[in-house]
Amino acid sequence: MLLTATAHGVAASLFSQPLDLRAPQHRGDRPGPFGHVQMLARFGYGPAVAEVPRRPVSEVVDLREARRG
Repeated sequence: MLLTATAHGVAASLFSQPLDLRAPQHRGDRPGPFGHVQMLARFGYGPAVAEVPRRPVSEVVDLREARRG
């Protein structure tokens, strides 16, 4: 869902803070019409932002371990 939105030029993000901040009486075991809400998705259009710099693979993966395995 997130990749599809991004491929179509739509900004997408997931967040759960609104669910975590609900009053205790609204955190019960009674599900809503579609079950228990676990995550919220937000979609929209916004200003373009710079790409996030990525670290080289050699800094993230130890290829020596992969060859021994």
